[in-house]
Amino acid sequence: MDHPGFVAVRQRARLLWAEFRGHMLPRYFRGGRVRFFMPAGEVGALVTAHKPRRGLAFPICRLRLDRPVRVPPGSIGMWDVGPPRVRGRWLSACACDDVAGVAVVLAAMAE
Repeated sequence: MDHPGFVAVRQRARLLWAEFRGHMLPRYFRGGRVRFFMPAGEVGALVTAHKPRRGLAFPICRLRLDRPVRVPPGSIGMWDVGPPRVRGRWLSACACDDVAGVAVVLAAMAE
């Protein structure tokens, strides 16, 4: 993947703050679902706030965890798009943009 999406920074109870390391219009954050991955497993979270930080590269998001669990700083998260699914000719899955990019490069190399 080209970036992890979210990186956990700090936590207080079920509130988690994470940097967003990518680009997306601010209106898509609040209410968005995210999944964080840790050595002990994974946990879902809801974005409750998104704030660009002046002078810093990455905006910070506040999230509410689905359940009380420790998310160590540096844990990565990604948009929770659900399980992969195929509808007709369409594939919906995480990392589709990366997979599609690789497919295009391989097709170009084959020609």
